[in-house]
Amino acid sequence: MPSRYEAMSYVMLEAAAGGKPIISTDIGGAGSVIQEGINGFIVPNSDDIAALSAAMVKIAQPETYTALHTAAMARKDDYAVSGMIDKTEALYRKLAARR
Repeated sequence: MPSRYEAMSYVMLEAAAGGKPIISTDIGGAGSVIQEGINGFIVPNSDDIAALSAAMVKIAQPETYTALHTAAMARKDDYAVSGMIDKTEALYRKLAARR
C-alpha cells in the first residue's frame, strides 16, 4: 500500500483482517496496524523508491513471507468487523459513562 496521503485506508484494514502481510508508506495509522518486520514493513513516504523496492524483495523471500504471514494471521481477528464494532461500542459506552 504505497499511498502518499491515505491514512488508515480500508485496503490496509482489509488486508490486516485477511491476515496478509502489508507493505505501507509511513502515513497515518500504518504504525498502529503494522509491526515493523513482524507482520509487514513500513517504508518512508518519499519519492525515493529504494526502501519500497527493498521491502518488496524481502517480503518475496519464502522464509520472510511465511513469518510475516504467520504473525499477520495471529492478529487478523483484531481487524474483523465484529471486533472493531465491539471495540467502538465499548469506547462509546466508556465515554458516555463519564457524563
